[in-house]
Amino acid sequence: MSGVPSERQLAIYEFIRSSISSCGMPPTMREIGAKFSIRSTNGVEKHLLALERGGFISRERGKSRGIAVAGASRTESIPLLGRVAAGVPVLSQENKEGEVTVDLALFALRSTHRIFALGVRGDSMTDAHIVDGDTVLVQEQSHAINGDIIVASVDGDATVKRFFLENGRVRLQPENRTMAPLIVAIGDLRIIGKVVGVMRRLS
Repeated sequence: MSGVPSERQLAIYEFIRSSISSCGMPPTMREIGAKFSIRSTNGVEKHLLALERGGFISRERGKSRGIAVAGASRTESIPLLGRVAAGVPVLSQENKEGEVTVDLALFALRSTHRIFALGVRGDSMTDAHIVDGDTVLVQEQSHAINGDIIVASVDGDATVKRFFLENGRVRLQPENRTMAPLIVAIGDLRIIGKVVGVMRRLS
């Protein structure tokens, strides 16, 4: 790295690092502006340009969350496809709603091939530390082994549950002691993918 950032630029740099670490994605320019009471995006741009010239960050132009910390693990964007219920299975269609940026090393991923993200609604997986408002990372696949946490489609709706194959039927087990499992015939179930990570935005 070269150049000496100002105190404010250093604070912005630490905010970017913290956001990537805790949320799995860098902040937008608007979020930086709100955090540091910078009224215009041009004001934020000047600070980011100074950090970029100093070698503290790199940026991918044209992306709202295209900031990367220099020397950090490789990050890539993956599609955010709707929202999945972690209670009663009620999922919107798998339409792309946007993108999220993930740190491959943080989730032990070699690549983001066939990886997508889903927002979670409901509280049936709280004992597995998947709560309402989380974003799960899902590896697209059509198979699972007992104990895997999967995203599955049942009668056209989707849910996130723990998978168990028992006596020719599938038990979709919630991780919430107050909720009963969902028992379905193999033919009535389509496995969408396996959950491989969870991201959470801290307020």
